[in-house]
Amino acid sequence: MISNLNIVGKSPLTTKFVAPKKICYVTSGVTDSENLLNITSELPQGSIAKFSTKNGQKAALLLDFGSEITGGIRIDGHCRIENNGCIFKIMFGESAQEAMTPNGVKHAQNDHSVRDAEVRMSINNGTSFGKTAFRFVYLELISKEVEYDVSNICAEFSFRDIEYKGSFSCNDELLNKIFDTCAYTVHLCMQEALFDGAQRDRWVWTGDMRVETLTISKIFGDIDIIDKSLKHLLKKTSKFHGEITTYDMWYIIILEDWMKCTGRTELLYELKEAFIKKLNSVLDLFHEDKNTLFCEDEFKFAQERGYYIDWPTRNTKESESGAIALSKLCLDAAINLCRVLNENDLMSRCIKTKLLYKDVIVSYNDKKQIAALLNLAGLIDNEHAGEALIKDGCHGFSTFMSYYILKAISNSVGIDKAIELLKEYYGAMLDVGATTFWEDFDIDWYKEDATIEHVLNENEYDIHGDNGNHCYKGFRHSLCQGWSSGPAAFIVEDIMGIKILENGCKRLLVEPKIGKLQWVKGTYPTPYGIMELYLHKENEKICIDISCPKEISLEIDKNKYITQIHKV
Repeated sequence: MISNLNIVGKSPLTTKFVAPKKICYVTSGVTDSENLLNITSELPQGSIAKFSTKNGQKAALLLDFGSEITGGIRIDGHCRIENNGCIFKIMFGESAQEAMTPNGVKHAQNDHSVRDAEVRMSINNGTSFGKTAFRFVYLELISKEVEYDVSNICAEFSFRDIEYKGSFSCNDELLNKIFDTCAYTVHLCMQEALFDGAQRDRWVWTGDMRVETLTISKIFGDIDIIDKSLKHLLKKTSKFHGEITTYDMWYIIILEDWMKCTGRTELLYELKEAFIKKLNSVLDLFHEDKNTLFCEDEFKFAQERGYYIDWPTRNTKESESGAIALSKLCLDAAINLCRVLNENDLMSRCIKTKLLYKDVIVSYNDKKQIAALLNLAGLIDNEHAGEALIKDGCHGFSTFMSYYILKAISNSVGIDKAIELLKEYYGAMLDVGATTFWEDFDIDWYKEDATIEHVLNENEYDIHGDNGNHCYKGFRHSLCQGWSSGPAAFIVEDIMGIKILENGCKRLLVEPKIGKLQWVKGTYPTPYGIMELYLHKENEKICIDISCPKEISLEIDKNKYITQIHKV
């Protein structure tokens, strides 16, 4: 009886069956393979394709499911009983070439999720295998001189079946596609907890989570995965998350982000002890008696970790300036949280510490992510930031820091330039077949006709396997990373112009910047319901038409915009 089982919980994930859309590669040992594309049910349908290694044939094919998904593969079929089941080699891939590449080649690996394995199929009925992120699956019957009759092959798509409450559309279809792909990318990373990547690392990382939280709050609203993941991060035992000083700063910033979005104080009070401990650890980095911002002894640990901001700036001189900028953003967030918690002494200490930034010397050189953080923290002006941020176009962008870079460009140069570079950088990933956005992308990787969708000839350029940096080289490079979803948050905050002024969305600033766009429509989730927004131009002036929950107060410059507000 079920009641006698020691059930300890249930999965937040739903599983749905997905049929393949295309066969990219097939050998002579597989017959009637095209029938695999006509599946209408997850149930076995009789023999529709046959794999045979008789007479030395190779029996293999590569399936394309049309879009990146999370989960595994199900194969229904049967073989003669004397064959004792048949062994298949299964390789998952986020690109077609990855799915054709065994472990050890171009950094293909099983480190974070199993993508390459040999699996024994049952004599009759189905076998399921895999828990990863993939678009392509390579199947090869490796048992010798046998036949296996396949009655069904489908993907088992496991995901959180939740409503997309936030939306964006405009007259620019590429911008629409970028927004939707950002939303889908972070959705796939919302597994049992908020993973950094759906295929790799499949772990909760604080820096990654900040960008993911911004996107989730604007697409899905208040959902339990953020609470759960914030609590999970407290189980890490080092002084700083992942032994990275800046991650305690990110943690405090996320707490404020989520407080502003939801208005819920119970989570903040539950995490109060951890927040105070982390804030004190950050404040202890500062030294008031020396001509320096950070105390050498306290920050030595951070120096050893390279003042980590992101991989491209790790162990550079500029990364220290990035940590300075991040610490200021952290103190700004902490002051708001201290006010809610009535931690007045701690708030006063934060305010006093902020005075130390007055004469601080910072550097950013050609590091756009550092220049962006410094600008957003108010430590370099728009003129200097803008010059650095648009030099050489989107060269020097990173997917992790794209939210910050785009916001700083919008502030300093203007929304049209930000949209232009966003479309060039993220549009290039879409051009090569991306259905989710990547762990990293260098615009120099882009080449005409490069694609992740085709099996390549020997020595042909492989945009996935031939690129990557740092710890994510070759096929270890994830093509679905939650931190790359930041443009969705940027679009809501800067193009739609929605910014939270009071915790719980009780007061919102609406200050859209649509630039050369002709019209914009969107929805925005709040604790009181969905806000609807329509923007268009009338005699070069932006008209704002808003349907808004009556509990929310809106601040709109009526001298700047033509406004209609409908309270519901």
